[in-house]
Amino acid sequence: MAKKGFIAQLYAERQRAQRQREQEARRHERELEQLRAKEMRVEAARLRKEEAAERARIRKAEQFEREKAAREARRARDREQQAERAAKERARLQEQKARETEKLRVRREAEQAKERARRQSVAERERTRKEELKAKVAEQRRERAQARAVAQAEVMRLDAEAEQLTGEVEQTVEDIQSTLARRNLDLSRYVTTTTTSDAIRDLVLAVLAASDAPSGTGERDVQYDPDTRELLIKYDLPRQDAVPKIEVFKHLRSKKEIRPVERKAAAIVALYETLVAQTAVRVIAEVLAATPPDRVDSVLLNGHVSSIDIGTGHPIQPSILSVLTGRREFEAMNLDAVDAVACLHRLNAIVSPHPYDLVPVRPVWTFDPSRYKFVQEQDVVAGLDHRTDLLQLSPSEFEHLIRRLYEAMGLKAWVTQASKDEGVDAVAVNEDPALFGKCVIQAKRYKKTVDAESVYALAGVMEAHKASTGILVTTSYFGSGSKRFAQEHGRMQLHDGRHLKKLLHEFLDLDVLISLEKMPADWRPIDVGKSS
Repeated sequence: MAKKGFIAQLYAERQRAQRQREQEARRHERELEQLRAKEMRVEAARLRKEEAAERARIRKAEQFEREKAAREARRARDREQQAERAAKERARLQEQKARETEKLRVRREAEQAKERARRQSVAERERTRKEELKAKVAEQRRERAQARAVAQAEVMRLDAEAEQLTGEVEQTVEDIQSTLARRNLDLSRYVTTTTTSDAIRDLVLAVLAASDAPSGTGERDVQYDPDTRELLIKYDLPRQDAVPKIEVFKHLRSKKEIRPVERKAAAIVALYETLVAQTAVRVIAEVLAATPPDRVDSVLLNGHVSSIDIGTGHPIQPSILSVLTGRREFEAMNLDAVDAVACLHRLNAIVSPHPYDLVPVRPVWTFDPSRYKFVQEQDVVAGLDHRTDLLQLSPSEFEHLIRRLYEAMGLKAWVTQASKDEGVDAVAVNEDPALFGKCVIQAKRYKKTVDAESVYALAGVMEAHKASTGILVTTSYFGSGSKRFAQEHGRMQLHDGRHLKKLLHEFLDLDVLISLEKMPADWRPIDVGKSS
């Protein structure tokens, strides 16, 4: 009996669980239906909103078309009204001219009749006197007509002279603006099979001599480095007087003279800048077109102007333009559509901020110490002692100290002239035949972190000048991004302040100070302070 009651109880429990599951399933279905209904309402609302937006767009487009048609109709009416007014004005002028002509004819006939009557009533003596007077008047008229003809001829002559002078000025301006377009495209006769350095230099000099590119005194110098396959060209750019200061010649009829109208100063400066830029680009284009691609990889053009210093009266040759470009980069440009000023900017050329005023710039120099110009070396180490703080040195002194350091490390080093671009502070050459190569060095006397842009710029300089190694040495420290970039580059070394201190102590026996206000977390004061 007890067993039967237990089974009934178990059965009842299963029935209740079954009913609960069915109720839960029905509740879940109701929730799903509610959710689907809600989604359908949202979708319907979205469709209604899109439909309303589409109708609004259509209405707006129709409104735009109606307004456009209305504007066209108004323009058509305005043109018709203008044509009608013009026709009426022409008719009025013709009618007025006809009335004046008729009045003149009637007045002339009346005067002629009166004159005939007067002549008939005058005696033979009066008729003779009048004939004499008439002859005298005719002579005066002839004289006045001749004077008018002479005056008109003089006016026409002065007009023609002014027009001719203006045409000559405009032709000069047109020649300036088309300097690059008029470059020599047929240079095949200059190509030579001889590949010696002298032959390359003679070829380039011949091309420059045959070119009609504008020039000052015509002074030119060419040097060729067979190791780097680089041409260095010193070119005499046109002087300021190549740009006409007169814009137009006007004939002042009231004063019977031709007066020149001067060109605005800003226009003269802009035209001279265009002339200098087009001349530089043209010289590079003609030289690269005539030289063998397997012998000349890049061209370094230093442009100067031969002039007279108005302060001293002595001749000067300021350098106002310097550009270094590779053959591949230059020949990729479309010179028939390029703007020469923008082209030089794209090539990272150093251009005077005021070329017309002959404000000089420091030129780009290649890395051949035996041939090209470098800053005179200074013996900085002799003036240092164990109390020297590197941050108290001048930038020039710091650069020369770095030169001495790398010379002591076995490299032959030179400090280069400073430039406004992201150039180099020093060039070092490894004279070991097995490890021969060029190394560009940048020295940063900083107190704070060296920015990543300086590291990226060093990589660009290495690529542009085909250096095998690049070194960035600083009194401060580098960020993690800069270190990672140098490691991935593979041919770049970063020497921070504490490494520099160790190198100076090891190779120059200098125990210097670097008074940084803030140091990285892993540095110790002894790393940049006294070691003893």
